[in-house]
Amino acid sequence: MKAIDLKIDELLEFRPQEGKFFLKGARSLIFNADAIGTLRKDLIHNLGYERAKGFLLRYGWQLGYNDGESLKDNFNWDSEEESLIAGSVLFTYKGFAKAENDVVTVDRDKKIFLKKGRFVNSFEAEQHLRIFGVSDHPVCWMLSGYASGYGSAFLGEKVYFLETKCEGKGDSVCEFEGRTLSDWGERIVPELPFYEDSSIKEELDDAYKRIQEQNKRLERSLTIHEELYQLVLRGECLSGITETISRISNGDILLFDTNLKLLAHTSGLNITATEEVKYVLKQHFAHILSPHIKPDIKSVNHLLPLEIPVYVNELKFNCFVLPIIAGDHILGFVSALYKGSSEILQESRILLQRAADIYAVEMMRQNQRFDIEHRFRADFIDSLFSQKYSNIESVVAWGERLGHNILAPHYVIAMEIDFDQTNIVSSERKLLKRKEIIEVTNKWLSEQYSSVICVEVKEKIVILIPALTSKDYIRNIAQKMSERLSYLRCNISFGIGSMVTKVEDYYQSYVQACKALKVIKSFNKKDRILFYDDLGSMSLLLDVEVTTSLVEFMNQKLKPILDYDTKNNSDLLTTFEQYLSTENIHKAASVTNLSLSGLKYRLNKLKDFGYNLNSPDELFELQLAVRIYNIVK
Repeated sequence: MKAIDLKIDELLEFRPQEGKFFLKGARSLIFNADAIGTLRKDLIHNLGYERAKGFLLRYGWQLGYNDGESLKDNFNWDSEEESLIAGSVLFTYKGFAKAENDVVTVDRDKKIFLKKGRFVNSFEAEQHLRIFGVSDHPVCWMLSGYASGYGSAFLGEKVYFLETKCEGKGDSVCEFEGRTLSDWGERIVPELPFYEDSSIKEELDDAYKRIQEQNKRLERSLTIHEELYQLVLRGECLSGITETISRISNGDILLFDTNLKLLAHTSGLNITATEEVKYVLKQHFAHILSPHIKPDIKSVNHLLPLEIPVYVNELKFNCFVLPIIAGDHILGFVSALYKGSSEILQESRILLQRAADIYAVEMMRQNQRFDIEHRFRADFIDSLFSQKYSNIESVVAWGERLGHNILAPHYVIAMEIDFDQTNIVSSERKLLKRKEIIEVTNKWLSEQYSSVICVEVKEKIVILIPALTSKDYIRNIAQKMSERLSYLRCNISFGIGSMVTKVEDYYQSYVQACKALKVIKSFNKKDRILFYDDLGSMSLLLDVEVTTSLVEFMNQKLKPILDYDTKNNSDLLTTFEQYLSTENIHKAASVTNLSLSGLKYRLNKLKDFGYNLNSPDELFELQLAVRIYNIVK
């Protein structure tokens, strides 16, 4: 007999007068699919997802096994394949789903079993979607159990079916594959416990134990939560919070801002580990983190939380990463390192989620405190520059309350920020970056000086820095600030006014610093640091809006010399500059280490270019052109 010849009407026997219904001699029942769906819902809600899965798998297995024994004993099939396919026919008749087979390879004697195909219109997938929505895992447990039971009855040893695709988890079709235990190998091992019988008492005992464990975890979570919030209430810094979280979680904690700059970490943490975590995070977040683009919360939440392996000196660590979010702003990332390859415990995950909230509160508090302090300092600078104070004593006292002695000599530095125009930067992002620059600059300068003021004034960042050291040291400070801010990919210029020794001169020094900035920008100087005092008498000319004319004048006067130096790779202009500064051929020869005849030869070369070195007016114009050249270069 062929499986296709199996007719449902020949299998059924109704005995309405007895209230009985038989399928090939076995008493059967007819259930509404929605009722089975309700049973499924109650099982999951009361026993949990995995135990409900085991219950329905075993139930389906018993149904399939009984049908397998019945069809095997009551029919004379043409072949083993027909006997196996008959189970699919009966399965379809019962309304579970339509079973379509793609591969059927069996041999009872050799214990060979392979069956692949599809469950079309699975009632179980429909019910799960109706009640729970899309799942993360296959949901046709009864159907898989039925196929496993029928296959086991057919072959005479355990056969297991797995769903490789399922409509219940969003796939377009439910696909199955059935093999023997030995053929499955390690792949079937996670499924085997679901087929083991367990009594309701065992289920309840296990449930009670789980509840006890959950209560213990909840109590510990509440205790930890209270401890973490007490840290914030006490005003603990980020480093202190990090040490506490590290102690509680038994892991190494790293705190980064959105530029992956390390803000705090567990004390004693290996530097190599820190750099390795930073490198891995850059690889994962390169496309969503940019100094010019505000991180998108949806993109970050899609990637996080993240659990990734990190190798430090060939030792494996598990790294768990969470975003620190306040409102619609991403403030940074918290990362936890755990030794070994074991999975991070759920309790640790919950702790780190609470830690991320605590970090968000503290970082927002620090931002607010910085904003308030910045406003106080900005108001002070505004009064100092505008001289809107009743007397000098009052503004001096105001400065002292801010920890600053303005009676001591100071330099006024004006910083100007030009963002790279090749990158699109929103106005909001520019404001955030300017604020970040002020924060970073303030923090770093505070480490170098006992008192320093750094505020924003008319789209420039103004710094009052004690004049305790040489100008070279101040230049070095400005250079290091530029280097520390290089990750923001913006051009930063520093104009530095004359040293201030009187309170009334602060604004004048600020104006001078701004003029120095104007020279840097107008002449497009490569050196982005300029002292106003270095301009000398040229500062008088630069007060006039004629920078373009000055450059044209310089090019016109010095063109023959510059062309000659370029063509011959010589240094005629330097020789000429020394001659102009000394106005004496013998002194110039000594300074330039040239012989008297060598210097005369070079000066004669200038005469060949048409310069009249005996004309006072010509010499003045040449001196002016050389000064402009030195500023421009």
